[in-house]
Amino acid sequence: AHRDAEEAFVDLLARQSEGKHFFVAEYLRTAIAEQVLVRVANGRWTIAESEAPTEELCENLPLPRSLREIVQLRLDRLTDETRRVLDTAAVIGRRIDVEVLRKVEGLDDASLVALLDEMLRLAVIEAADDGGYRFVHDKLREVPEAELHVARREDLHRRVAQAMEQVYGLERDAVVDPGRALSRSTKHAEIGRHWSAGAEPAKAVPYLVEAGDRARGCHAVGEAIALYRQALDDVARASAASADGDWWVLARRLDEKLGDTLTFAGHHLEAIEAFQRGMDALDQEQLLERVRL
Repeated sequence: AHRDAEEAFVDLLARQSEGKHFFVAEYLRTAIAEQVLVRVANGRWTIAESEAPTEELCENLPLPRSLREIVQLRLDRLTDETRRVLDTAAVIGRRIDVEVLRKVEGLDDASLVALLDEMLRLAVIEAADDGGYRFVHDKLREVPEAELHVARREDLHRRVAQAMEQVYGLERDAVVDPGRALSRSTKHAEIGRHWSAGAEPAKAVPYLVEAGDRARGCHAVGEAIALYRQALDDVARASAASADGDWWVLARRLDEKLGDTLTFAGHHLEAIEAFQRGMDALDQEQLLERVRL
């Protein structure tokens, strides 16, 4: 178990640093300061004993001060207009969808290129392999997004979701070539997650379910499980916000989908829990009718 804890910590370092040596060193210093990483009697460094899972301890580590200062220094050099557009780009994601950014900000080509050039010059973003742009490091995206006021962040997520719908013209019941299904699933998932983060769970659910179904059809089982679980969370939020709609019916169907997918992945205990939730949602009469069938 302790070896698993150490592996979880190594995974965090790899994920958060993205291989940059300076970032690794700063995260190690922070882990020591937060007493997640401790030295035992024989002089060996190890993960501190805790009731909380190691993944949770690692994820809750604060961004090292020196790294935050580096990020803030780059952001402070941006003009006000560029910083506003950068905030929108940060909400879009690590890879910047230029067409979506253009639509949300209402910019012409020349203005958008000028703003992106400034971000490139200050090493906030870089050219991606596909010809687009992405943030140099995800911390350069996470910090400005985290600094947004909740209301503004939610508004930007809603605007990004609307822009993606318009840019990609997605229709959830469209027939798609199997070779493009996973790519389309990714766009549905992104839109669903933006609606969810924009406090619009009722709009998020159809996209998340569609993305989950397409992912499952492409045997991307782990992605399908995550999408079904997020859809269930949003169903609960939507149900709590409004008495309209048969949310309990959708929740039952989602639990069935989740249970099937967990079974396929070999997670049998979790599958049983999902199936049980689905069965609990049926009243006795419906349950008897299903047994007869």
